[in-house]
Amino acid sequence: MKKSSLLFLLFLIAVSNCFSQTIERSVINGVVKNFPAHAVAKISYYDTKQNKMIDADSCKLNESGFFKLTFTHHQFINAEFVVAEQATNMFIEVSDSLVINVDYKNFDSTIKYSGKGAANNNYMAKEIFKNFEQRTHEYNRITDPILFRKFIDSLQIDENNFIQNNLSIDLSKEFLKQIKLNAKYRYVYVLGLLQYSYNPITNAFIKRKLPESYFSYFENFDLNDESALQNSNYVLALDNYLSHFNPLHDTTLISKNLSELEKLKRRKSIYYGYMKSKLNGKVKEFFLTKFLKEDLTQLAIDKPFTDSLINDFLKINTNPMNEIEVKIAIQKLQQLKKGEPAPEFSLLDENGKNVTLSSLKGKLIYVDFWATWCTPCMAEMPSSHKLRDFFKNDSISFVYVCVNDEIEKWKQTIKAKEITGINLFANQIQSQQLRDNYNFLGIPHFVLIDKDGKIIDSDAARPSSGAKELINSYLK
Repeated sequence: MKKSSLLFLLFLIAVSNCFSQTIERSVINGVVKNFPAHAVAKISYYDTKQNKMIDADSCKLNESGFFKLTFTHHQFINAEFVVAEQATNMFIEVSDSLVINVDYKNFDSTIKYSGKGAANNNYMAKEIFKNFEQRTHEYNRITDPILFRKFIDSLQIDENNFIQNNLSIDLSKEFLKQIKLNAKYRYVYVLGLLQYSYNPITNAFIKRKLPESYFSYFENFDLNDESALQNSNYVLALDNYLSHFNPLHDTTLISKNLSELEKLKRRKSIYYGYMKSKLNGKVKEFFLTKFLKEDLTQLAIDKPFTDSLINDFLKINTNPMNEIEVKIAIQKLQQLKKGEPAPEFSLLDENGKNVTLSSLKGKLIYVDFWATWCTPCMAEMPSSHKLRDFFKNDSISFVYVCVNDEIEKWKQTIKAKEITGINLFANQIQSQQLRDNYNFLGIPHFVLIDKDGKIIDSDAARPSSGAKELINSYLK
């Protein structure tokens, strides 16, 4: 795709946003006492439409512990305020102006807000000690479905009581709406997590088989709550619903005689049709937009197929912004199809040396985008180690790009886990650029690049499942 076409679509998004929504600047400043050396304050938030964390602003604390963060947004955001190793959740509305005072050593118990938006965030500071979000993680301890349902039901009652006991006329209308939506949908999402058990020894998630009666909590679930589309708990809960009742659980729907590409196209078509028939109105448009932007990565090579889904979507879509976003996403995919130049990057290695992708030409390049905090990423490392050993005498470079992480943790981890190869670190800005340029949200994410720096597979097989065969086929 021509760069000018992509820039034009991005321009249309900017213009559309300016005319359709109020965009204002929010300011968060304050003082942190007893902070560690070189501490950085940062605000980030989860964007339900893009399904990723957005870094709004960051700055280093001055000698007095003062910081100032400014950023623009067109609607409320559920944000995370981070100072070095400490963090807390915030609710920020358009044009809020907040002052934070906190002692780093006693972060949760001392944080206080003043200014516009203070009432909402002082409520959240008080809610921290009830710990509703963390307490839901008992799905790794309570394995009995009946006991877990009872536990989650009791948590939901507790949160609703907390809301009633802490209502105030100073709380904003939107904030009240969101905390009630959280109490309504947070537990629907968490109930679905009981299907998965984490094994800390193997660093792997295991799917549990639960009786179908367990999922009766979905019976009264609102599939088309348009008022909740900006609430991440609702979006996650609806994702769980769609996944659980996905018709693709019936393996007879796809013939075993089809090629792998045709099987993939069939799976995508079935899931698209399933969502289209199950959802309505803005919820349908939201999830179909999300699907078209996120789920067609592997089908960039088949433009007629992706075009057919997009054309069908355009017949029912009523929001011009959705159309623009989908077209941009698909056109980005075309730039990552086999034979296209891999997007350049320039990152620092563990010794502070600058390494560019183009400097690695001459060998196959297997790129692993990962992070130290990412359990599935770390679970792949033993397999990756075996893969490196298997190809140690071949013309291939293994490049490990750490994204959205802290540099000291990264250095400690690559040493402790003996992650050899080419280790590179991406700061927050570079991480976002890499995610955009290589069109990935979740990690780990793998890319295979040929000796001339061109894409072989922008969504390559993992070390634990298929990477050896893929690499072998291009070393011959």
